[in-house]
Amino acid sequence: MTRRTLIDYCKTAGCRENRLIEYERGRSRREDWLCFRHRHPEELLSESNREITKTLTVVQRGDPGGRHFFDGKIGMVSGPGFVAVAQDWPLGTRLHVAVRVECPAGLSPEEREEAQ
Repeated sequence: MTRRTLIDYCKTAGCRENRLIEYERGRSRREDWLCFRHRHPEELLSESNREITKTLTVVQRGDPGGRHFFDGKIGMVSGPGFVAVAQDWPLGTRLHVAVRVECPAGLSPEEREEAQ
């Protein structure tokens, strides 16, 4: 089948976030794509949301050797400066991940944007 490449835009009114998608002609594609800003807005750091804490718990899944962090389906979590593998920890272990944004003192949001 012939493959097509298209630009897909976030379905939120006024949002111009986009992605390139490639799909086979004849297959349907999702028309309701949301960008990362609109798919999980509570996870987006912003002026009004400067701190996020997430707790993940090691649980056993049905598959053999299937320890995962409870936020869903993953057996490994990483971020700046750390890697945690669920298999390395006993069931019930909790991983607390926190992030906090600290802006330079005395700068308005517009000045911070210009500094970037």
